[in-house]
Amino acid sequence: MKKNSQKRKFGTILLSLAALFAVLFSTAACKTDSDDDELNSVTISPSEATINANGQTSLFANVDKKGSGTPVYKWTITSGVEYATLENETFSTCVVTGKNTTASAQSVKVKCTVTFASTTKEAEATVTVSAAKVELESVSIAGSAEIGSTANTELTATPVFSIEGASPTVTYTWTITAGSEYAELSESTTGTVTLTAKNTDTVEHEVTVKVTAAYDGTTKEATTTVKILAAGQVVENKVTSVTVSAAKDSIDCNGSTTLTATAEYSGNPEITYTWTITAGGDYAELSESATETVTLTAKNTTTAEQTVTVKVSASDGTNSVESTCAVTVGAAAAVETGNVIKASDTPLGFAGVNYAMPTFTNVVTVTTRKELMNAIKKENSLIYIDGMIDMSDEGSGSKLPAEGASNIAVSSVMDSWIASKTSNAYTTYGAWVEAYAAACSTSTNDKDKTPTKGKHSSLYDTVWTLNNAWKSVIQLNLKSNTTIIGLGNNSGIRGGTISISGIENVVIRNLTLVDAIDMFPHHEYEDGFNAQFDCITIQGSNTANIWIDHCTMKDTLVMQHVQSGTKEKWQNYDGLCDIKGDGKGITVSNCHMYHHDKTMLVGSDDDEGDNTVRKLSVINNHFDTCVQRLPMARNSQFHVLNNWYTFDTTQEVGDGKKKGDSCIGARKGALIYSEANYFDSNMQYSIRGNEKTASTAKVYDTGSVDNNSKKTSEYTEVSSAPFTVPYSYEPMTAENAKTYVAANAGAGVWTVAK
Repeated sequence: MKKNSQKRKFGTILLSLAALFAVLFSTAACKTDSDDDELNSVTISPSEATINANGQTSLFANVDKKGSGTPVYKWTITSGVEYATLENETFSTCVVTGKNTTASAQSVKVKCTVTFASTTKEAEATVTVSAAKVELESVSIAGSAEIGSTANTELTATPVFSIEGASPTVTYTWTITAGSEYAELSESTTGTVTLTAKNTDTVEHEVTVKVTAAYDGTTKEATTTVKILAAGQVVENKVTSVTVSAAKDSIDCNGSTTLTATAEYSGNPEITYTWTITAGGDYAELSESATETVTLTAKNTTTAEQTVTVKVSASDGTNSVESTCAVTVGAAAAVETGNVIKASDTPLGFAGVNYAMPTFTNVVTVTTRKELMNAIKKENSLIYIDGMIDMSDEGSGSKLPAEGASNIAVSSVMDSWIASKTSNAYTTYGAWVEAYAAACSTSTNDKDKTPTKGKHSSLYDTVWTLNNAWKSVIQLNLKSNTTIIGLGNNSGIRGGTISISGIENVVIRNLTLVDAIDMFPHHEYEDGFNAQFDCITIQGSNTANIWIDHCTMKDTLVMQHVQSGTKEKWQNYDGLCDIKGDGKGITVSNCHMYHHDKTMLVGSDDDEGDNTVRKLSVINNHFDTCVQRLPMARNSQFHVLNNWYTFDTTQEVGDGKKKGDSCIGARKGALIYSEANYFDSNMQYSIRGNEKTASTAKVYDTGSVDNNSKKTSEYTEVSSAPFTVPYSYEPMTAENAKTYVAANAGAGVWTVAK
């Protein structure tokens, strides 16, 4: 007892001292949690990388810190700045883009400086930018245009390569193609040859000489004509003409190129050259030279391309001839204002983990279905869509109902198409709907080739003939390393479905995707007529690194009930963005998903998928008047971050629904990390599971604002994130996320930098 009494007395003394110090130092700054923040170390992954001459790679700063604050990042190139550029210099992940135009590999040192609390630490990585490929582009011949009847002249071949300053070994073949009886060539496989005249006639003759230059499997040819004077005639030494060419006719705002003058002359005059800029002198300057070559260096500080005109004068002391050459000088980088979408942006979330930035070899802008279908046939494609493309229009007009239609009446183009696909058994779309509805009952099952429940309708073969034919019209089958970006504020696809299957490194941004309609839904057992096409379908076991960003996906048509048979629902829509298979790194971010029922399914059934493999991020999206599956996930790791959920009850969605059902669906094997989402009212459940799979669906929700009244225990609520997020991000509060998403989600909101 005495011992305890002493403890109480000691505790009382401590409390008294604490009170005294509180009085004495009440105006002093109190110690906060941030005082314990500490930056331990910074490393860069990868520390070494190799990219193509104009390729790209992402570098990620790994920060070991104590505390919950946000580090400040600054990326710089410390050496080799002429061979690469940086983007995202103030983020945890930066993008390095090669710009090596030399014939040798170059080393670029990249440093990341991280400041956290009061500590700054640095790390450095090395990026090797491979040599640019040297290609032989052309060859020309220089030499006297006129010699005496028995004189000789040296002809010189000058090759032009794709890389300025390159001088690889070229093999030459020289031949006289006309006038060989009046001259002969010395033997030579080099760039110079001697032409010796042997004209014994009393009249002059012309001799044509051809050179063939060969390098790395490529050959280029050039010819020149030399006049052979008659016996006794005297050659006048004079310059007769001059031409000028640029090694590169287009250079960067601070780039350079070599200009070369090629003079034609008779005899052997001594020629001097004078170079001047006659237009655009504010945007470039010339090196001093009185020879046939000069260097033009750009100095354009404007945000527009400029044209620089250079004149060369060639003089033999008595005569003077002139020629000009124009070089385009690129614009200086504009100071970007607002938010910008670029093809070089690195994906957010899981899609950015191990993402490999493609080297685009096919860059096109498309405005029609035909152009788009051709563009997607190639890998490494950067495709810009300008305007809305109707995927049902094969050249004869749209087969779709009018946008916003409240019935399923379609155009005469569709009627003709159906007639052609059914050998005129059905001459209108309405006739097909009526016939198929009459052939079905609630027990009809046309879903599978061998149904386990119900039986096929009498039109089973016909419905799938039409459905597959329709699929071939509207489906876009993408290749790996494809980026598609919509230009402007109203570019995208209507009536199409984008298929991403078994491929990697795909980016889809700033597209408006409207009415992915299945015009030929099949009947399912006791479930009406069901569609199978989504705006975007992601599937396949080898699918990886898929980024859907700043897209608007929406329905405009109202689901109908067929007017014969059982009057069951005639469903034209499936999902907006459905995901099946073991997708390794998928992100849907900054999208506006609008006016849809079953919006985003992940996992087709409880036995499909693996939550150690399938990993997805859903970030900064606006789920607007969508009934359910926002998303609904099975067997996946799911980071659901800073999304905004709303429902307009004045609208009718799907099969007459005027109220939302559930936002996040947690089914079998789902590991869901819900972070700072804003759930408006008018949805029944913010997070909902399933009683049968509750034990395997783990959900951790933190920082969210939940205005929905219904709760559920149909999943296992855990006290911490059920997986480790492998990427860096900066979460907003739910309130701030709502404001941000309202201003930034969807297509046409951000500017596209092409």
